[in-house]
Amino acid sequence: MAVKSVEPYTGSEPYIFISYAHVDKEQVYPILDEMGRLGYRLWWDKAIVPAKDWMAEIEKHLEGAESMVLFSSKAAFASKNVMKEIKYAVNYKNEEFVLSVFLEPMPDKQFPYPKDSGLNLYLGSVQFMKYFERTSDAAFYKELSKPDVLPVVTRQRDLAEELRIAKVRIQELEAENKHLSVEHRQLTARILALKEELNTENGRSKALASENEILKAERVKLNERIKVLEAQPIAPPKPKVVLTKGQKAYSFAGYNWRVLDVKEGRALLLSENVIEPRAYNVGDTATTWAECTLRKYLNGEFYNGFSGEDRGRILRTHNRNPKNPWYDTAGGNDTDDHIFLLSLEEVFGYFGTYAKVPKQEGSIWVDDAYNDERKCSDLKEAGSWWWLRSPGGHPNRAAHVNFDGIVDLFGDPVHGSCGGVRPALWLNLES
Repeated sequence: MAVKSVEPYTGSEPYIFISYAHVDKEQVYPILDEMGRLGYRLWWDKAIVPAKDWMAEIEKHLEGAESMVLFSSKAAFASKNVMKEIKYAVNYKNEEFVLSVFLEPMPDKQFPYPKDSGLNLYLGSVQFMKYFERTSDAAFYKELSKPDVLPVVTRQRDLAEELRIAKVRIQELEAENKHLSVEHRQLTARILALKEELNTENGRSKALASENEILKAERVKLNERIKVLEAQPIAPPKPKVVLTKGQKAYSFAGYNWRVLDVKEGRALLLSENVIEPRAYNVGDTATTWAECTLRKYLNGEFYNGFSGEDRGRILRTHNRNPKNPWYDTAGGNDTDDHIFLLSLEEVFGYFGTYAKVPKQEGSIWVDDAYNDERKCSDLKEAGSWWWLRSPGGHPNRAAHVNFDGIVDLFGDPVHGSCGGVRPALWLNLES
């Protein structure tokens, strides 16, 4: 029998939902035991007491989980309960919610999951690990512990690391107190020197007495400052934000973002969804990105809607606004923006491998293999087209990306109010 030392987590902190077939428990429980020793909070159906509604408890803990680890095996895929958990996770969460850990190879090597089971459609693009092919247990758990595999928030704090941080903070306070003691001695010496001057220069007695009182007050303030510093709690520093290029659904300031680029301590973010429909410009007139009302809105009302702390992390970006490469429509002046839209050049650079805007003869669109990557929906999951900041075929049109991901270089009239807004920004990762 498998020896189990870890118990299901029942608190209010973020946790991982475990989905498995009971016949696999002799393989699964040792893995859960090691995950528990690594600090992960885990919940599985062992926590359900007989008096509870089993299906209701499963649904409640799936909904409340930060992530789900699915132990994939032939027995698991034959289990009706496991299949229900998989479908709930994919339908009501997302693909990033599930990590599939294969306990054994599948019968059909062409597919990761059993053929004709529907699982290749449900789970074909979720992250997975092959436990049965591990080179060693240590290598498997090292890979499992990476922050891009399982959410860091489901892991309990490392007490040894907290102790190390606390010791560093104590050393910093001791150094600061030592410096304050030096200042204290210097002030005392200055007071003694002033007293000597009082004994030898009676004519300056009043002025020196006044300065002496000031120094005494400063000395009192200095002592109070020392007491405050000694009483301050030792707080660990905030961790540095780590993002990777291509990462999806990064949460910042109440929106989900896609990471298009990371370099030199900053990341280019694009909203995962169209956040609202809005005209590129109020009025059917010739305009550019530098002059349009949508830019004024994004860098005014929308930007000011972020908290002061979040605004402090959004970098001011110098944007080039070149002409439309097919129609030679002027792009206007360069701009300095906190919030902006992508240009044609950026769309083809980040959603494709183009060095410059491609041209398909006889067409006003670019229809290529990257359409699916460019497709987007609004916050209600309805498909939507979205504006680019580049000009269209005329000065009163702007380029955009269609519902199907095809890029329209001729564009739509700028006063069209159903155009989707998909903001972009550069975020400081060091603060």
